[in-house]
Amino acid sequence: MKKGVFFLLIISLISSMLFSFDTNTSLINLDENQLIHLRDSSAPKIYKNGILFTYKGNAKVVYLSGSFLNWEKLIPMSLSYFGVWYYFHKESLDVGQYLYKYKVDNFWILDPMNPEIARDYYDQSLSLLKIEKKLIIYDRSPVINSKTKECLFWLENKTASNIYIYGDFNNWNPYQFRLTRDGDFWTISLKLESGRYGYRFIVDFDKELLDPHNDNIKLNSQNEPCSIVYIP
Repeated sequence: MKKGVFFLLIISLISSMLFSFDTNTSLINLDENQLIHLRDSSAPKIYKNGILFTYKGNAKVVYLSGSFLNWEKLIPMSLSYFGVWYYFHKESLDVGQYLYKYKVDNFWILDPMNPEIARDYYDQSLSLLKIEKKLIIYDRSPVINSKTKECLFWLENKTASNIYIYGDFNNWNPYQFRLTRDGDFWTISLKLESGRYGYRFIVDFDKELLDPHNDNIKLNSQNEPCSIVYIP
């Protein structure tokens, strides 16, 4: 093999590896309505609103189980139009390593698309999913931690330069709490006492928004619509 061809081959392989790694973590929400159109399987992909598990192969039924389910459940996977079995896991996960397997008909198998493998206490080989950053599921807003009373507000916006949140929790002071940007997502975590709070977002100082991921809307004392959150 010529040196030039060999060099290009190495570069191609490295690029492919990097691309594969990048596609396993995404800063976007997955449109769940499009899952029925899946054409290909892959190692688990992490999105803002969940983790996508996929398997492609001839089977009558496919299940998923894993340590993130405490091995207590067999989750039935759905079948796309193009023969891809899929399950979208929508629960928050802490940083750590999680083990899982597929049950294809009556046989337990490793994920054929995931090269990461680990062994459990019984020396069984299992597919490995690594969560390197605490996974918070952005499928509703706000996300409430019932133990700490922390309330995570978020908004998806690609073009904004500044986003603020204000409401009953700060006497409707419009520019006290600025959200932090992470890709196209803006977030802020506020610790609130038990009760009911109205709130709105301000985008770039001139556009007020209700929370698009919160259907609970009431009128405030000024007879203006605002999003409502209840802290238990």
